[in-house]
Amino acid sequence: MDDLSFLEQLTDENNASNATLKAVLRDGQVCHISDRVSPYRLLDCCPLLFHAFEDGYQGRPQANIEAPSRSAVISLLRYCYTGSYLPPGAEYAPISFLLHAETYKMAEDFDIPELQLIAHGNFSCQVDFATSLPNPPRDLLDTIRFVYAYFASPQARQQQGLVHTLLNYCISVFQYHRLAESVEFLEVAREIPEFRQDLCRTNMERNFEDDGFETDSSSEDEGFSIVHRPKSSTTLTPEDPMSSPEMMPSATVDVLALTGSAYPDDDEWTLI
Repeated sequence: MDDLSFLEQLTDENNASNATLKAVLRDGQVCHISDRVSPYRLLDCCPLLFHAFEDGYQGRPQANIEAPSRSAVISLLRYCYTGSYLPPGAEYAPISFLLHAETYKMAEDFDIPELQLIAHGNFSCQVDFATSLPNPPRDLLDTIRFVYAYFASPQARQQQGLVHTLLNYCISVFQYHRLAESVEFLEVAREIPEFRQDLCRTNMERNFEDDGFETDSSSEDEGFSIVHRPKSSTTLTPEDPMSSPEMMPSATVDVLALTGSAYPDDDEWTLI
């Protein structure tokens, strides 16, 4: 994912490719990206990044930008150079969530609506594919932290559905992926109270409103259940339409109890 060979392969003889790009990451670390960037390659696709370059040492253009990760910056550059933020053969890479969420953030910060749509679509597809895996992607927990750091505000939830998509994934595979037995997952749920609330709320919404899981919502004794989505053996491709999960009733699981928290009173819920 961090391959920069496209910078050399697509060097334009008419435009200098000697600009330096650095990124300030979330933890404050300054990361050197490349000394072979051509700012004019960025002009049409990402004017904001183009104008971030200024004359630096010995007249060499230089830009310092904020970014969630080095991979996210390279994805932005790759998109500006090639039209795709993913490298060749990315469809054969392990399923992951974080890069797509980070790329969406970069596209949002640098005002590239088309890249936002592509990254959002890839994020949704990866989440859909991940429900057929025997275990969650390795970057699930980092993705939860990232999404709740940047996309959990009421305005962000209205503009895009990353939080909603991620929550529905967590609930749909809660038992299948044994998330209740994952110390790391439960720690994230304790670490981010809003995520814990959203898990509980989404779980109740799916229990009573999902067309694929019929239940008598009038009974107060039923509580709410974590549901399990079995996947068909058919291999999905990015071209296949995404379908709603087929819900099957399963044993009742108390999400908040599993995270070691008490249910909040009605006036403690955060309104979204």
